[in-house]
Amino acid sequence: MKPRKEIPARGVVVIEGKKWKTKKAYTFCGFLACTYSHQPKRIRFQSRMTSDDNQHLCGGWRWFDNAKEEIERRLVCGLKPLGELTFESKLDATQGVERLKAAGLDTKMTRGHLNGLGKHWWHVEACQPIRVRDIGDLELLKLDYADAFPAAANEISAEVEHFADRRLKSFFGRRWDAEDCPLWLTGLILGYPVENSISLKAGWVA
Repeated sequence: MKPRKEIPARGVVVIEGKKWKTKKAYTFCGFLACTYSHQPKRIRFQSRMTSDDNQHLCGGWRWFDNAKEEIERRLVCGLKPLGELTFESKLDATQGVERLKAAGLDTKMTRGHLNGLGKHWWHVEACQPIRVRDIGDLELLKLDYADAFPAAANEISAEVEHFADRRLKSFFGRRWDAEDCPLWLTGLILGYPVENSISLKAGWVA
């Protein structure tokens, strides 16, 4: 696949259709990384902590030159609910924790597996000191998902209520990536756009 000659602003192109939108996400060098099709034309839920910039940090493709620094910056600025950073040394990880704590964030540091040099990686998870409901208006989120999945509206509404008062730090240990964590919740916790998570849940992603 040839890269685009012109890289779109912020790495995203949105194509408006009659009933749906299609969003195309590109890497920093212009390669098409992902296509989210059949997206709702209107999303009621709004939050400064959900954005395509956060989606670029999902690990599936590269947009920012240094994803680790961008994750930390967005966490400190309140632009991302929760994030994970990996460091090559315990000292660097400890210093990272100190910076994040100084910004008022909840943190957890754990030792990872050995790398190719026979040394351990160090993982730091950090999040805003808030509950799930504090990310944005969950009643509007329910409506967005009810429009997209009317047959599952009651089920999703019940899930939202079940997780609404959970503190974000309770998802440390990558519990946001566990089987019992609904897709809508994983996307919300990591700050991904609601329309992207809807496309992924429906299987409309290529």
